[in-house]
Amino acid sequence: MQVKFTIDYDLIELVDAIGLDYDIVDAKSDLIDDYKEIEITIDEVEYHLGDDDGINLTDDDLCANLLNETLCEGLIYTQRIYD
Repeated sequence: MQVKFTIDYDLIELVDAIGLDYDIVDAKSDLIDDYKEIEITIDEVEYHLGDDDGINLTDDDLCANLLNETLCEGLIYTQRIYD
């Protein structure tokens, strides 16, 4: 399984400090011009978690286990991609 996390751009410094690979994407917002979000993709989730438990975790728990608990505060969307 692969997971793509979309996170608020305000956390970019934390993402850099942790050393995660990410993409910056343009997002639509009615309130903010030039709004951006961070996308972080994790491959082989089962490997990182040690088993298939990732399928049963909530989005916040999956984020905390794979990324960082603080990043979960800025979690916008989680997309699970099954092979």
